[in-house]
Amino acid sequence: HGSLTKKGAFKDVPLKIKFNMLEEENIKPLVRRMKSWLMNGKTLYFTDDDVYRKIKHVVVGDIVNEIEEHGEFEVDFKLDPFEYTEDVNLKLTKPGVIYNPGTIESDPKFWIVGNGTFRITINDVSFQIKDVNGSVVIDSEVLEAYTDTISMNNKMVGKFPIFNVGENKIEWSGAIQFMEIRPRWRYK
Repeated sequence: HGSLTKKGAFKDVPLKIKFNMLEEENIKPLVRRMKSWLMNGKTLYFTDDDVYRKIKHVVVGDIVNEIEEHGEFEVDFKLDPFEYTEDVNLKLTKPGVIYNPGTIESDPKFWIVGNGTFRITINDVSFQIKDVNGSVVIDSEVLEAYTDTISMNNKMVGKFPIFNVGENKIEWSGAIQFMEIRPRWRYK
């Protein structure tokens, strides 16, 4: 449950939340359900509902209680360094421009429909994917190219694409019918 550390990279964000519970019945069954919910959570929303943080790791402390209807416990979260917006997929049927409103580059996910070999250029940086039969997914966040469950990493030449802050010019060659993009806008 560690984090990859790169020189000059952003650090994870620690967050400690204290829970104080008062119920009319024994709280321990409720705390067990809450622990399961907390341990399996993937995202954390705050009062700004437009953004969320990705949860990397959770440690739930022991409950302290003197009576069974009341108790306190702490939860330590390790969060991704960035805030993310809820994405709406963007569909391109021809080359165009996409604007990144975030404050840092994003690692998009592409669903590309077409056949053959494609070259895609974003802001003068190109990558190529060969031997596509129907569709391919290019996921820059996890650095994977695949069709269904079949890896296409060996068919990809070049770096996984990113979207810079501001305008991003997208061009392509090859028999692409369309592409859908989950941009994954993020803020620091």
